[in-house]
Amino acid sequence: MVRNNIKYFFSIIKISVIILLISGCAHTPNEVIDVLNVTEKVIEEYPDSALTLLEGIDTTQVCGKADKARYALLKTMAVDKKLIDTTSFSILQPAIDYYEKHGTPDQRLMTRYYKGRIHMNRGEDDAALISFLKASEDSVECTNRAALARLLVTQGYMYNKEGQYNQFANCNVRAADIYHSLGDTVRQYSCIARALSGVNIIGDSIRTRILLDSCIKAINEYHLKDDNLFIPVLLTIPVYKSKDFFNSFVARWNNDSVVNNSIATELAYAYIRYGDIQNALKFIEMGDRTDTLHYDAIRSEILETARDYRGALDAYKRYLTYEENYLQELINNDVLFTRERYDIEIKNLKEQSAKERVIYLTCGIIFFLIIVCVMIYLYLRNTKLSLNAAKVSLENTQLSYELSKAENENLEIQNTLLVENLE
Repeated sequence: MVRNNIKYFFSIIKISVIILLISGCAHTPNEVIDVLNVTEKVIEEYPDSALTLLEGIDTTQVCGKADKARYALLKTMAVDKKLIDTTSFSILQPAIDYYEKHGTPDQRLMTRYYKGRIHMNRGEDDAALISFLKASEDSVECTNRAALARLLVTQGYMYNKEGQYNQFANCNVRAADIYHSLGDTVRQYSCIARALSGVNIIGDSIRTRILLDSCIKAINEYHLKDDNLFIPVLLTIPVYKSKDFFNSFVARWNNDSVVNNSIATELAYAYIRYGDIQNALKFIEMGDRTDTLHYDAIRSEILETARDYRGALDAYKRYLTYEENYLQELINNDVLFTRERYDIEIKNLKEQSAKERVIYLTCGIIFFLIIVCVMIYLYLRNTKLSLNAAKVSLENTQLSYELSKAENENLEIQNTLLVENLE
């Protein structure tokens, strides 16, 4: 008996300890919540500080699916903003699991965006595109404009890979408007420069002139020297500006000793457009040979113009080889058909949803009619029963009346007989 009591006592202790452990981790401490709140405020401007704050948190103190998802999303944002190209979902996974069903439009959009970014880092462009397309579903209700701008830029990147340059330009123009409203001048004009390259490719001269003038003005006024801004400008100026303008523009912002290989390739392209073979040859030799498609396309044209036909043919052959490999990579990655499949899938889901709504509505109407019929049946049945009851009551009343009448007649007869006997 005593032994059983001891076992019972220890069982109670074990259960109490488990309850205490569970209740102790039911809520994230307020100090941790405060750190998450501060991180959320500074992460856009100071990602390094945000990452330091997050790494200082004891993750065992982050409890509950909501807080774990929030920590995971903030950590992924901070890592991405530090230009750390992670290929693992281990950090983001709690956010993916939770926000898919419970998150706000902002949280879902950002989670799907960073999921797409990880897929891109892994070379899974088709899966990345699906994530970005799903993220765009929440863009209408999204209140985090910086997140929306990042999504638009990345969507533009995917359009560019698909060769849809008009949509590529439109996404970057929309992103530039958002960055302008946020006062982020550098990112604003980086987006405008990307849009410039898109409209220039499709030959939209009106928009190209407008965006080119805007970029040149930004370079002159804000002294921006980002390659992402310079390169589209250098590629576009020869079509719309004079050689004197180009020379003065280049002389103001660059000189031979500081030209990097990316800009050198674009300078070579510009000079061949102006017919300046000497400078074109000079800068193409300084160009970025890692971008083989772009480099060999320009080099083959320059060498052909310089009548170095053998060199031009070799460069053109390399260009064709890399272009074929690039296209094959796109096909293997299935990006060219992913958007179409996604649109078909969404269309099918909408049609299925519409069919289900019709089925539910039909079932609802049938159920309603059944209820109405049952109510009418019960009403008629009750009415009939009431009528029958009233009829029976009336018959009973009539019978009672006749019985009463008969009794009265008997009384009268008895009274008459009594009177006669008395007489």
